[in-house]
Amino acid sequence: MYSGALHADSLAMANKGTSQMAVRAVFDAMALGINKNQVNAKTAEFKMQQYKMDLELLKAYSQKGRTVGLLALGVLLSLLRAADYFAVYHGLHGWFPLWEGFADFPSSLLNERGFKSLSESYVWDLPK
Repeated sequence: MYSGALHADSLAMANKGTSQMAVRAVFDAMALGINKNQVNAKTAEFKMQQYKMDLELLKAYSQKGRTVGLLALGVLLSLLRAADYFAVYHGLHGWFPLWEGFADFPSSLLNERGFKSLSESYVWDLPK
């Protein structure tokens, strides 16, 4: 927390008679990004003046914040999915190159080509 910022708690305390959900919605429309508990004071004052003149801007900035958040979540999940795929793929083909456990998936996991033969497919001679 830095001193030249408007904090969400400060805005909530300044508007005690107002619905706290409405206060938080206004604050979230002012702050875009990861840290949504503080916003620059000059930016907050400018956006409050804008919201007083045009309430549709509040809705637009709120939608923008949600869109950015969902897009960031989607990118993060895609990156995690790609990393997981490459880790599993290269782990199986690097350490178990002869294993045929996924040949007739999923039934092949339970027969003699499945997990029972996994230890026989390990590359035991590791380079020094």
